[in-house]
Amino acid sequence: MPPLPREIRLDRSRCIDLFGVDDRAAPSELSALSTPTPPYDPDLPRGFSLASRASADDIGRARRAFRLAASIGFLFMGILFGADLVFLYSGSDSHAWSMDVLSDARHGQARERTRAKANKAGKQSEEGERIISEDATEAHNTMPEEPQVQVATPTMISGRPSKEGKKTISVDAAPEKTIATMAHGMMPEEPQVATPHMISTIIYEWNSDAHPDVLIPEAHKRCLYVIGTFEEQNAAVTDTSKLRDKYRAQSADANVFYRATARLFWQDFGAGRWGREQDRSVNLGDLVLLRNAKYADGSPLSPMSTSTWITGDQHLSNFGAWLNRGGVLVFSVNDFDEGAIFDFQLDVLRAAVSICNHGFTNGLDRGQVEEALEEFAYTYAKTAIDYVGGDAELEYELTETTATGVLRDFLVRVNRIPKEKLVNKFTEVGDDGARRFVRNEKTRLEDAPPDTEEKIRAEMTSTRYGSTMMKMGWKVHGWDDDFFTVLDVARRLDSGVGSYGVDRFYVLLKGAGVPVILDVKCELESAVSSILEEIDPDEKAWYGALFRNEADRAAKAQRSLTSYTDPYVGYLIIDGNSYNVRERSPYKTSFDLESLTDPREFNEFVEQIAIATATAHVRGTVAKSPGQFKHVIRTLLAGGRSRSRWAGLVVKIALSYRSQVLLDFECFQQYIETMFPLDD
Repeated sequence: MPPLPREIRLDRSRCIDLFGVDDRAAPSELSALSTPTPPYDPDLPRGFSLASRASADDIGRARRAFRLAASIGFLFMGILFGADLVFLYSGSDSHAWSMDVLSDARHGQARERTRAKANKAGKQSEEGERIISEDATEAHNTMPEEPQVQVATPTMISGRPSKEGKKTISVDAAPEKTIATMAHGMMPEEPQVATPHMISTIIYEWNSDAHPDVLIPEAHKRCLYVIGTFEEQNAAVTDTSKLRDKYRAQSADANVFYRATARLFWQDFGAGRWGREQDRSVNLGDLVLLRNAKYADGSPLSPMSTSTWITGDQHLSNFGAWLNRGGVLVFSVNDFDEGAIFDFQLDVLRAAVSICNHGFTNGLDRGQVEEALEEFAYTYAKTAIDYVGGDAELEYELTETTATGVLRDFLVRVNRIPKEKLVNKFTEVGDDGARRFVRNEKTRLEDAPPDTEEKIRAEMTSTRYGSTMMKMGWKVHGWDDDFFTVLDVARRLDSGVGSYGVDRFYVLLKGAGVPVILDVKCELESAVSSILEEIDPDEKAWYGALFRNEADRAAKAQRSLTSYTDPYVGYLIIDGNSYNVRERSPYKTSFDLESLTDPREFNEFVEQIAIATATAHVRGTVAKSPGQFKHVIRTLLAGGRSRSRWAGLVVKIALSYRSQVLLDFECFQQYIETMFPLDD
């Protein structure tokens, strides 16, 4: 092979040496020169002339620089990803702050591929499939032990002792009234478990000291326990006809029944009673691997780190539209009777089961419901984490400008309702020129007992009710005797589901130009108060120091969970009972959940429920920086694998408990048909 020609570079000095002509000469002089044969250069693209060699060299140098930069970039990405895997699968999420964007991107791509595969393959098997995130898949060969999928076997109710430190709750232990009920022919029945088509039989078992096993209980018949809970909760109701009306209203369908089971839900998840006889009680801390979790500086999280203000009854019907103090129509949580400082997951699971209930009722199949649940869990975690580094949660709300889809359309329609419509619906001006409440079936208002009305009026002073209101803040006005002049008081009938039959009154204030309607509601023992002694006497004492009474607790919950809180929130004391006070919003309207029959619209709505829930929880943090609730969620759920694991558990628990709700509803229906027949 002949030697390659000598390389020639096109620059001024080389041109003078080679051709004896300065390259600054006129073009005609250069063109007169005989052009030598171009040197051989394998990197020079075909068709390049010698005159263009300078630009080719520039391009070559640029390419080499780009390749070097790209190599360095890929090397850096590889180092980060390797560090992610090391931290991720050693049980630590303290690195998550640097990998959050990458983790979310990987998860989003994995979900899109998973959905495409699911759509192509058709519906999932009846027992359900386990969907594993891309993060878990990538780490398949690096994990000490692969998470095992265990098929649950039917377990009958045995009444076995509870775990250490918790009271034993036997399913055979029921109030005398319940036992008498059973003797009247309603039951007994043999303990049963749900059939495979009713629940998912897939559970997660994480075989590691740092990852406690989470065994999801099986749905089973527990009629004595369910009826005993309802009778204990309504023990003070002595009027049989009122109790019958209440139970009939609560048994309209399974979704309505679920709304009436806040206390039962708290017992099951707050006190861990569900599945205790199966040795599968759900420990909320285990769902987020709280036991060994640490902050970035190595400090361990406390057992109550996952606590924040929650509504305590976070089902879909407890969201609605209302006017905040800034005069903006928002869609958010609107019921705080069960508000508490507790583990956030009680709200998450309560909402997740409600999503199951409405999803199946609206005709969605199992795969679509699972997808909605997964979106709910991931959106919740991401929303909470995204608030880290700022305080946007203090003001953010779902409005007609921030909401999307059918929810936005709903808010636009509601916002067109004139504010005066509420006043005109509930009040009228008499012949004497005085405004008073309209008492009829439409308003469901009637005369309040004279002695009760007198006591309510006596409480409406600056030193009683006024002392429990907000005293400062944007658009918070002080007490004015003329503004708070009471024009009328009426009793409100047949409102609510869980609180059906509870004493409730409307109070009409003179206001400034437009009258104001206050909603005054008796606050009975809350669900959280009913289990505090069982879960931790110290926590009960702490609650006693925080809240003067149940209405004070509900008022503080509303102020903590909402932005631009209703300035009328406070409480009254009547005959030793506490009554929560708040404004009856002119725009208080519920969304039609039955209209969500399209899977895409259902998912979009559920994602916004997750945003509202997470925003309220972050806003309601009790701990201060650097241990605010949002910081805790970042520590626990920022890692891709930890978030995927948690979301999977939320899905499985919600599906299983949905089946439990159906079985409990059957028990409740049988009880009502036996004890309160229609011909009574």
